[in-house]
Amino acid sequence: MSKSGRALRLGRLFKGDKTPLFLVPLDHTVTDGPFTDARGYDALLGILADNGADAIVVHKGRLRLLPRSVYARLAVVVHLSASTRYAADPTFKYQVAEVEDCLRRGADAVSVHVNIGSLTEDRGAIWAPVGWIHWAGTETATYWHGYMDGAITSGRRAAQEVLGG
Repeated sequence: MSKSGRALRLGRLFKGDKTPLFLVPLDHTVTDGPFTDARGYDALLGILADNGADAIVVHKGRLRLLPRSVYARLAVVVHLSASTRYAADPTFKYQVAEVEDCLRRGADAVSVHVNIGSLTEDRGAIWAPVGWIHWAGTETATYWHGYMDGAITSGRRAAQEVLGG
């Protein structure tokens, strides 16, 4: 019986039930710019594979530049979000790729990064209760964000939510 695409991708990522996954993030080129040329990057991928890495994390732009030989040695995870120090808010994560597109291009998995506490994020969406989980902390404060006073006020807000007030 043939395996589904999902089963094949998970099999490339996880070698066994209790085997740890050694995943190396190489997704900082959006934030900081390229750290080497294409030949240096390809050499780095070989070094990682030779030294036990199971997978790499890249952005969509790098995905199309990976040599096909990489897929025989490393699983590939594509990071769907990115930030840059050149943005108005350098801590805000922008969505830069779509799941389906990355899987079509050969990704084994996708990842996202969320910076809670970005100055431009929709804080209401970030600290909205999820089932019985209520969020508190300076990152969820609507006033004095990033300070102890913000942590206290957000703790009070969360307590009121839990108590139904």
